[in-house]
Amino acid sequence: MTAGMFTPLGTYSAETVAWFYDRGFWTSETLPDILDRRGAADPDHPLIIDDETVLTNVQVRATAYRVAAGLRSLGISAGERVAVQLPNWPEYVLTYFALGWARSWSR
Repeated sequence: MTAGMFTPLGTYSAETVAWFYDRGFWTSETLPDILDRRGAADPDHPLIIDDETVLTNVQVRATAYRVAAGLRSLGISAGERVAVQLPNWPEYVLTYFALGWARSWSR
């Protein structure tokens, strides 16, 4: 395995993790990394669409960063577990991204 590889909570053997990385199914890129990349490459592309809301890559990124800053100001720090109980609404996605930047876990 290479440095920086994520091992999912000891669920998989080293061989299984290597198999997924070697084939490109897993990468060391995090969810916030993906949103940063997509926001830079195609900022105006819609990312979240529901009946009343359309949010672009850059809007989701900016909002998630603000929510992450708010979580940090409330004392949520890296590695903490956070319960999120929201319906399948845009706010859930924004919170999920924000927790990635706060490096906390959603349960």
